[in-house]
Amino acid sequence: MTQSTQYKHEHLLSEKGKSRSFTHFYRSFPLPDNFKAHPKPLELVGGVPNFQIFPVESLKVGLRSKPFPNGYDTDAQVNAATANAAPSKDALSFDVLVDASEVNKVAEKDHHEEIDIKTGLQYSNTPGMDPLLKFTKDFTKEVIHPGYEDWNTILTLGGANGAYKAFEAVFNEGDVLLAQEFTFTPVVQSAKDIGFDIVSVPMDFQPTTKGGKAELTYADHLSKLLDNWATEQPGKPKPKAFYVIPDGQNPLGFSESLEHKKKVLELAEKHDFLIIEDEPYAYLNFQPVTEEPNFQLTTKEFIEALGDSYISLDTTGRVIRLESFSKVYAPGVRTGFIVGHKRVIELITEYTMVSTRNPSGLSQIVLNNTISALGGLQGYLGWIINVRNEYLKRKNALVLALQHSESVKKGWAYVNDAECGMFVTFVVNTGDAESKHEYMMNEFRLATAQTGVLTVSGGNLSISEEAKKERANFVRISLASAPDLKTLEEAAKRLSDAVVLLHKDDKQ
Repeated sequence: MTQSTQYKHEHLLSEKGKSRSFTHFYRSFPLPDNFKAHPKPLELVGGVPNFQIFPVESLKVGLRSKPFPNGYDTDAQVNAATANAAPSKDALSFDVLVDASEVNKVAEKDHHEEIDIKTGLQYSNTPGMDPLLKFTKDFTKEVIHPGYEDWNTILTLGGANGAYKAFEAVFNEGDVLLAQEFTFTPVVQSAKDIGFDIVSVPMDFQPTTKGGKAELTYADHLSKLLDNWATEQPGKPKPKAFYVIPDGQNPLGFSESLEHKKKVLELAEKHDFLIIEDEPYAYLNFQPVTEEPNFQLTTKEFIEALGDSYISLDTTGRVIRLESFSKVYAPGVRTGFIVGHKRVIELITEYTMVSTRNPSGLSQIVLNNTISALGGLQGYLGWIINVRNEYLKRKNALVLALQHSESVKKGWAYVNDAECGMFVTFVVNTGDAESKHEYMMNEFRLATAQTGVLTVSGGNLSISEEAKKERANFVRISLASAPDLKTLEEAAKRLSDAVVLLHKDDKQ
């Protein structure tokens, strides 16, 4: 780990961000020398309501012991059976206190500090309430391991909000962002809003053996693009940053190897751009379906299995990491956090002061005190492992069902065994003629409407017109919302049936 006293990449930050300085209407004023001020002044400064004005006096939160604690069931049965049911026997619960100051005196030494009602429903610090903000720092130290010491964190309103704030800190109008050709396409809306351009980076993601394991690679394409920038992108400035989803890539489900990440970071150093690392899916890491699933991971084994991230390889503050609680806790809390160099977090904090401010107090109460009830950092990691295990079961069920389906057995389609995340890609074999991709995928969409299964077309998650035409012969299947494994297995059959329909039409 390295330590720096000055941010080496100041020139890559936005002029608007650097010029922004929030000044509060109340500022303390200097007192004359030898002036004796009252030792206990009455503070009547801000419009901060006394907590007894708040209508909420108590909160009680019940927790599941694990995802699907009572096993799988159909939606109708679940709704009927659990509407007024008692919690599972292993479930936890906690009360949110009006004043947790006495509890927290113990918590500082023994466990995670709680947020009480009078604090959580009050105005609070822009970066986030102290206990939850401290948790993000503890989590970063224990799990993420930045390669430099001058880092900090700030809470956001989820992953997409974190991405927008990172972009605000970096881009001026007319600047250029690099992004993978298949990606989380809402970044395009951020580009339009802030006024920067996006240039796509071609990707290699087809497995070497159909249905086999493949790494996500694009370093060679990126190197070629950057080395020939003047001819490849005439008139455009060199890129200031690269937005990347390196693990459980959305939509592909693949992950970058450590060696590949090192190559990309070397290119960032050579061509002087930042890396904005978006990692909402990194903790849902999988084993191939050919291996016996390991559902008994310790927290140490789990952390070691995550491997190195871009920010853990970074030694100068070149990487900004986006985190979200949406995938392993709940999206409705609208809470995430950013890890980055203190200077970058400073700019993001200034922007947050004039835009969203901090996440909802209720969200921070429930999220933070859940972590406390689970036993702090180690307990929360245990919950993440439970969520990871659930997604591993789902991934295996879907991939195995597709691998044994008629269309895959006949070579008309194949499934990519996801390495991480919430999505699996199902690839339709459109033949060697690239011109057939769009036509075949349009026909496939109609066929899936007939067989009764809804997925996302690969082309809808591309920012490259070339990629849409030549490499988008796949659909993204979500593992997230299905009520049980049987639903995923039935979806696999219906997807395969849709491919079979295409070939029946060809024979007619």
